[in-house]
Amino acid sequence: MKSLVIVFLFVAVACAELEECVKKSGISQKELERFKKADYTSEDPKTHCFVKCVLEKKNFFDDKGLPKADIIGRHLAEKNPGKNVKEVMGDCLKLTGADGEGACETTYLRYRCASQKGITIV
Repeated sequence: MKSLVIVFLFVAVACAELEECVKKSGISQKELERFKKADYTSEDPKTHCFVKCVLEKKNFFDDKGLPKADIIGRHLAEKNPGKNVKEVMGDCLKLTGADGEGACETTYLRYRCASQKGITIV
């Protein structure tokens, strides 16, 4: 019973964080559904900022919005045993969008890159 309560609390917190990111980014329901289906073809800046918000909740960025490679690497290694996470991170962290380092588009491009290479992020 205790583990069920812990799982429920974890899901409730995750849902609250997700809802906060939906509101903060202004992502449309249509774009949110595309994202949930791993359709990473969106050019919508709100979708890009939604992804950044979700990853901020995971503590993936420092106070300047730059990626914390050590935290990201540990998280991805735990979620993706047996995969070459360092190589994927090296490839994907090189990408920079038109909005620059630490911004929404750049974060989205990196997320999409890792996902398309078979890395589970969230």
